[in-house]
Amino acid sequence: MKIMLDGGNGLLGYDVAKILSEHHETVVIKGRKDLDLNDFNALREKIGSEKPDCYIHIAGIKDVDDAQRDPVGAYALNTIVPANIALITGNMGIPMIHISSGAVFDGNTDRPYKENDPVAPVNTYGHTKLKAEELVRYFNPKSFVIRVPLLFGAHGGKDRNPILKMLNRLEAGERDLLYTTDQISNPTYVVDIAYALEEVLESDKYGTYHLCNTTAASRYEYFSYIAQKMGYGEDATKPCLMGVKFAPREKNVVLDGSLFEKTFHHPMRTWMEAMDDCIEEIKTHK
Repeated sequence: MKIMLDGGNGLLGYDVAKILSEHHETVVIKGRKDLDLNDFNALREKIGSEKPDCYIHIAGIKDVDDAQRDPVGAYALNTIVPANIALITGNMGIPMIHISSGAVFDGNTDRPYKENDPVAPVNTYGHTKLKAEELVRYFNPKSFVIRVPLLFGAHGGKDRNPILKMLNRLEAGERDLLYTTDQISNPTYVVDIAYALEEVLESDKYGTYHLCNTTAASRYEYFSYIAQKMGYGEDATKPCLMGVKFAPREKNVVLDGSLFEKTFHHPMRTWMEAMDDCIEEIKTHK
């Protein structure tokens, strides 16, 4: 199968490209130097010339505060680009996998979100992702909308990868790093996402799915687990409340991934089990 995907230099895109290339021919767009996704004609020409069996859209503005500061730019990349890809692939009859986010929900619930729960984003980033979902479904009936929660992995750059940023601070001697107890999610390993997408590629069960590791954690529990697994003491991290942010945040965005698991017969492990593998991967690259 021939797969075309964008965002190949990012946290998720790197591992999706790496893992899918083991069994598929992959055409990877790593950034603007490969293709300007905002250029509709160039995008249409590239997809038309490559004729992939599936297009996976991953690229976009991920930083919530950046999206809030530049809503025009955020909508251009997070909404218009996937809409254009869906329009082009839809007209060509090419299936599309669109990576979305749990940020389409408001986070005001005490249970994991299912796919059909009401959507109500609280910030610009969430709005851009929600509108993209709607347009992708409209323009390409052969589409999978895959919502993911907080992602982690061993790649993506030391200045952008939250785990690597934390470890750099700890290695520099900092302690009592503050992480919130009131932001809850189910952190998910990008490698597990990539292997799960292999199952999606072989299917025609189009629709919206939550794809995630199991078990919930606060940001504090998450980073504290990593710090201790990397050999730092309990004083490495310290709990705090979120406080005021430039862009509003969802507090409780735990996703229910049972529909994906049942549909694609692909059980997902806990985030702690996945994190243990991620930490070993980080150690091998240090």
